[in-house]
Amino acid sequence: MLLPHLLGRPVTMVRFPDGTASDQAFFEKNLPRGAPDWIRTAVLPSSGARSGRGPGTIAYPLIEDLPSLVWAANLAALDLHVHQWTVGPDSPPRAPDRLVTRRHVGPRFRASFLDQGRSVLVRIRTPPGPGSDFWHRKHFFDACSSSATLHPCSCSSRRR
Repeated sequence: MLLPHLLGRPVTMVRFPDGTASDQAFFEKNLPRGAPDWIRTAVLPSSGARSGRGPGTIAYPLIEDLPSLVWAANLAALDLHVHQWTVGPDSPPRAPDRLVTRRHVGPRFRASFLDQGRSVLVRIRTPPGPGSDFWHRKHFFDACSSSATLHPCSCSSRRR
């Protein structure tokens, strides 16, 4: 169920080496040292602005099959962040093919859930299509996510 959403997408792992009760979690973008040779990577340019190291590259892991998912779980990578675009073998990033956001939605939408105290994650995904580019999908996304009363049938959702 998870693997199709990771396929072809560079992964940033949030690792919890001392368990989730610890505050020692950290983000890891680069493939860690000692990773098995069979873990595929996407080597992409980085501005280095956040790290202060200057321009360079990041070797993102690609978690695309069960063995690589088990490898990530063994590293206590419990939170996997993926980009909104994919990469192919030896290719640069493709155009974004989805948009995902977390939004607070109006009471009419929340009323469909029994537990009123929980936040609701609304995920709006715009599919690629002929003549549809990123900016058209972004415009659709912005219009949908600005509404405080999203209709429950207009998007997929799950409780968080």
